[in-house]
Amino acid sequence: MNKATLDLELTSGGTAVLEKFRMVDNGRPVEMTTLYYLDGDQIKLTHYCMAGNQPTMKGSYASEAKTLTFDLVSISNLKTPNDGHMHHATYTFIDNDHFKTIWTFRKEQKDAFTEDVTYVRTK
Repeated sequence: MNKATLDLELTSGGTAVLEKFRMVDNGRPVEMTTLYYLDGDQIKLTHYCMAGNQPTMKGSYASEAKTLTFDLVSISNLKTPNDGHMHHATYTFIDNDHFKTIWTFRKEQKDAFTEDVTYVRTK
């Protein structure tokens, strides 16, 4: 099991949250950035992926399940629809110190794998 760190920072005058993901996979550093923001009353994210593209997703919140679900609305730098990219993400808020993410990677126009991570707040 790989350990990952996730740094969250309020930025742009409090209008966006900047997330920096870091881990080491087989001795190789993995770093990605995701920006969360409101577009009117709609929460969105843009994910700056190691795959070299930037999917933008819109989210919906289910308060009873404490789950925020994001679905792809557009993507920059995708050469063909068959190229790999993050297509969907689900955030489940467990309690004040834990949350879980499941990101779905799509390739050749079908889901290829998911990345399932539970984060624990360090104080």
